Amino acid sequence: RILEDPKYQKTFEIPVSGLGRREFMLPFRRPFNESFFLRSKILRDVIHRFLSGEHIKLHLLSVVISEPDSDDQGWHQDFRYLFSADNQDQPYAVQVGIPLQDWSDDMGPTQFCPRHNQRFYNGQECDRPPLAAASELGDAVIWDYRELHRGPANFNRKNRSMILAAFSRTFFVNNDAFINRGTSLIQSLHQRRFWEASYWHPEDPEFFS
Repeated sequence: RILEDPKYQKTFEIPVSGLGRREFMLPFRRPFNESFFLRSKILRDVIHRFLSGEHIKLHLLSVVISEPDSDDQGWHQDFRYLFSADNQDQPYAVQVGIPLQDWSDDMGPTQFCPRHNQRFYNGQECDRPPLAAASELGDAVIWDYRELHRGPANFNRKNRSMILAAFSRTFFVNNDAFINRGTSLIQSLHQRRFWEASYWHPEDPEFFS
């Protein structure tokens, strides 16, 4: 219901690459601030292992909708490497994709370019057969924030919808997501509440009420 509210759409929609796609930052309210990924011990344990045990925060939370007849997204990274290209062993952030329905092959499951997460691939096409993350309702797909990936075209007659939850080490802030995409103050404030809740109160249900 929230996603269908015109007032919500006007307030929380943000630019996204690719024709036929819409992206919305999620407000800090039910059901999003009581969803399983904020308090799921299994998911948090996996992310902690991925990020070498670092204290983590829920960095960005949005939903992406790929409408019927949307085109192929360009290959891209959620963010480039940090520090230097020679020091990229450990990831600093991961993206968690949570499908909101079962995905058939013609809906265009997210594609990944294997072993392309070690440098900045601006404008590069995938030079090898991509891997597709076929998913069902209840799955979670986790990838390195630097991994080259894209959302393919949706040839189905239904929307393909996915929640994106970016978790990061505490020092990292994706300024591009807020500045280059024209994020409003109210969107940033709602995202900040997700940061605080996931960092300081990851297991406190009272904080999310």
